[in-house]
Amino acid sequence: MHGKLKRIKEFFHPQDQRVIVRQSFYTFSKEYPAGKIAISRRRRKADKKGRFLRFLAAAVCFLFLVCVAFFFTDLAFRFSNRAIEADTPAAVRAMPDLTRLRALALQPEAISGKERVKKAIKQLRRQDCNTVVLDFKTQDGRLLYSSGEAMAVASKCSIYNNETVRDALKQFHAAGFNVIARVYCFEDARIAAANPDLAAKYLNTQVPWLDDLEENGGKPWLNPYNREARTYIKNLLSEICVFDVQGVLMQSVCFPAGEDPASATFPGEELSVDRSTLLQNFIASLKKLLPENRCLLIGADAQDLQNGSDARYAGEPIFDSADGVVCDTAIRPEGYTLTKKDHFSSVISLYNAIRNKAGTGVLILEIPKEEVSGSYLRALRRSGLRAVILNWIFHIET
Repeated sequence: MHGKLKRIKEFFHPQDQRVIVRQSFYTFSKEYPAGKIAISRRRRKADKKGRFLRFLAAAVCFLFLVCVAFFFTDLAFRFSNRAIEADTPAAVRAMPDLTRLRALALQPEAISGKERVKKAIKQLRRQDCNTVVLDFKTQDGRLLYSSGEAMAVASKCSIYNNETVRDALKQFHAAGFNVIARVYCFEDARIAAANPDLAAKYLNTQVPWLDDLEENGGKPWLNPYNREARTYIKNLLSEICVFDVQGVLMQSVCFPAGEDPASATFPGEELSVDRSTLLQNFIASLKKLLPENRCLLIGADAQDLQNGSDARYAGEPIFDSADGVVCDTAIRPEGYTLTKKDHFSSVISLYNAIRNKAGTGVLILEIPKEEVSGSYLRALRRSGLRAVILNWIFHIET
């Protein structure tokens, strides 16, 4: 009965059901009637804000890591391919003993991978060599390494990136071999064709002179009297010296010879020194570019070295600025044809005939493959021949 009266009273007096809020309550208090709902809302809001902040922080960290990875990857790529003049000079090793030089020339393909370098090292050991000759600039103008020279970059001369070359050099040095960089100077069909102003001309015309008929694969040469051509070669030498090589062999430091050399003309010759003096001055400038303990070798033909060549040197070549002259015996003076019976005595006679004409203390004979055996080389050295470079090109099986 009492309960029914209470419900009737509540029905007719609903105002008595209102909640009286004490003044000491605040909206953030859990005692506040809506407090628990407000707190729940604030917690959800805080959780949502926290999740957003965590996502934002994770995104920032991810972007930071991407930037760092990109920076170091780009740095490594630039380091392996950057211009050599901006590189750090390699540690200078002792100059090799040129009087005991036994070298093997390798094709650029021999350093294209670690396994191929290992094969080359085995070949060097089988031939009792102590030095490897690598073409840092080939006869057609390609470069073994990545050059920063504008003309080389424009003509796409580079074969490998710099890290590939450095790795190969490390392998050769670790195996106990010296490395000599061979550089073909004015024999450069690639740059001469791409830059006709730097090339030798045909009979004072604007037509580039070729060392053979075009249908026979004749190629243009650089003009030794052209200052820009000489500067290009010297800049390449400065780049090469940054690599850990013990010396450089400069080939084709001469005026071109081939079919009809008399028709080759060289703009600037009439206003400059004679050809022999020009080449001597150029070799002296190359020597100044080399760091200490790096040897400078000059390549020459036996015919030119013994009898002189008006077409290539305007007389007998003088290489007194070089540390040694590498004489190619494949082209022999008249009367020095080598046969199975007399090739030994002929080489000795050739050596004795030209040893005092090189203008330098060391004459190195480059012996063709078919004339070389271990006993033959030992006999040559016992007879007074100071050093030999084996002109053997090691072909890698692919």
